[in-house]
Parts: sequence; C-alpha cells; structure tokens
Amino acid sequence: IGAQYQKNPLGVVSLSTKPIKTPKDLEGKTLAVPPVNGISVDAMLKLSSVDKSKVNIVPYAYDPTPLLKGEIDATIDFVTDVPFTIKQAGLEATSFLLYDFGFTIFNDTVVVTEDTLKTKRAQLVKWLRASRKGWVENFKDPAAYPPKFADTWFKGTGRSTDADVFLNTTQKPLIDNAGGIYAMSEEAIAANIAALAQVGITAKRDMFDTTLTAAASNPLLKAVLTDDKSDLLPFLTTRAGHILDAARDHTASYLSIHWPDLPYGEVVLVAEMVNRLTISYLVLPGGRPDQVASDIAHLVDRLLPGRDPA
Repeated sequence: IGAQYQKNPLGVVSLSTKPIKTPKDLEGKTLAVPPVNGISVDAMLKLSSVDKSKVNIVPYAYDPTPLLKGEIDATIDFVTDVPFTIKQAGLEATSFLLYDFGFTIFNDTVVVTEDTLKTKRAQLVKWLRASRKGWVENFKDPAAYPPKFADTWFKGTGRSTDADVFLNTTQKPLIDNAGGIYAMSEEAIAANIAALAQVGITAKRDMFDTTLTAAASNPLLKAVLTDDKSDLLPFLTTRAGHILDAARDHTASYLSIHWPDLPYGEVVLVAEMVNRLTISYLVLPGGRPDQVASDIAHLVDRLLPGRDPA
C-alpha cells in the first residue's frame, strides 16, 4: 500500500582508489554479496549483460573491513551507510545503485493482508498520513533530528550522530516523491513488476493499492474512502443520487455531441451505466487506473457500436 524508498538503496560500493562505476566494471573483480541479496545481484548482472561467471562472488557479512584491506574489490550494501564507514577509516568510496542499472524495485514497502486492507482502511490511512508527516518534517533539515535523538532510547545502538546525519542526507533523494512520501506511481509500479520478472517473480498490478496513499494526501478523499466519522461515504453509495444524476447528465451531454445520431434515450442509459461503474471502481479499486479507464472506454464503444466520434 506504500513504498518508503522509491529507489532501492542497495548498491555496489568500492574504494575510489579502485573505482567500480558500472556492472560491467565487475568483470574480473571480486564482489562480496550477502546471501539475501544474491537474487538482486543476479538480476543486475543479467540486465547489464554481464556474464556472472566472470565475476568472483564471495560471501559478505555487512563488514567492509575486507574492502578496506584490499581483499575484495566491492561489496553489496546500502549506499546510505557503508560509504560513511569507509570515510571514517580515512578513505573515499565510490558507489552506484542497482536501481540505476535496471533492478528497479522499491524498498521498505508497506505490506498488509487483504483482510487488514478491507477491515482497517481508516487506521491504515491515518498511519500513512502520520508517518508521511514525520518524514516531511525530518527532511526539512536532515541534520536537525539525529542530534535530538542521540540521548533518547536510541542511545546505545552503536551508531554515531554523524553516521545518522549522513544516512538521513543520503536517503532523502531516494525517498522523496513528487506524489508524496509512500506514494507509488503507475510508472514505478510497472518498473517493479518488470524488474521482478527478470528474477522469475511474477507480480501483478492488483498487488499494489494506491488508494490509501492518495487518501493520505487528500483529507476529503480520506473521509470518503474510510468513512472516518464524516458520513461522506454514503454520498458515493446509498445517498449518491444527486451526484449520479449530475454526472449522468454531464456525460450524456458529452456523448450526444460526439454521437449526434444516437437516440438520446440510449445515450442517457450508457451515461448512467458508465458513471455507476466508475464510482464502483473508486470505492473498491480493481486494477490500474489507466487500465480501468481503458476498459470503461471499451465498454462505451461496445454499447455504441459502429458510431465513430465526430
């Protein structure tokens, strides 16, 4: 129902003295990979037409010490963390994201069961709005909040304030989203589905629900879709008569202009059906908005056969 990182922070990290800037540069090199990230690396190499047999892949335990000692050439790690550790050791890091070379998947997604989505929509929208509000405040100045948390219950994690400022600053462009933090655009969803297919994972559009992040951005839509004590939801269901009448008349007027020879009674019937169907999809989403729009347009075409728009 949402994605925190629009760009996955997983990347290839090397030393600037022996920089690895593209997947192709990994040929003939030793790359340390955590077992959990093996599939991601396979996808990156495949998408970049790199022969995996030409890359010496060894296990990695999230400790850059072998890289600092020159025992390996690169690691797979979050680019928001390890470069700071390397700098603390007196060296500079070079890194690139797997995302920028075709493995276009989200990270830190918000996942719920279908039952939770159905029964707790209001709570989910509230959580998304609250979390988004916190991230927006945090990113006003990425250096402001880490010092304030240093002596709270975060104390003792082993992370320094400087490390957290680096993380916060580096992750900002990976999280920021024109549609609002956690929002998932149709383009990004399609890119995720395509990337997962490269590693043999079948994903479908209906596994992504964007209505909650939309509601988190729009208080009116939130009130309507979650019925959050606003009593607005009936205006799209049991008390939708006035809205449906106005939408029907507007649509009928439009159709009459483009199909002037069609009997007006048929136009009104089509307009009524199309608007009821549209509201049904709004209240209970069932696919990508662009696909739903295409399907409804196809239905109109079928209901008005042989009558090309003027």
